[in-house]
Amino acid sequence: MKKLLSAMLALTICSPVLAETSSEKLQACLKDADIAEVISMKRQEGTPRQVITDMVLSSTPELAHAYFLAMVNMAYAEPIQVSEQAKNNINTDIRNRIMSICLEN
Repeated sequence: MKKLLSAMLALTICSPVLAETSSEKLQACLKDADIAEVISMKRQEGTPRQVITDMVLSSTPELAHAYFLAMVNMAYAEPIQVSEQAKNNINTDIRNRIMSICLEN
């Protein structure tokens, strides 16, 4: 899962900012939503916040740090859930929130 997050972060370089067409923006926002969901999944698995923060800071350009750290903050603001369904609900909610934020900007 750590490799997946690293790969996803490496592919996304401030994607909403660089997208020129609505189709490109949608694709960029989908990637960002995927990343947010993986970050949330790692949170729900109990991965320490610093591990994810370090990965984000080392895998993204400085210009994008605040954007991706906001995803980390959103995920870690949620408590770890006990049931798989509750974890999935949190992950989906964070994915949807990032998608909305990305599309609005």
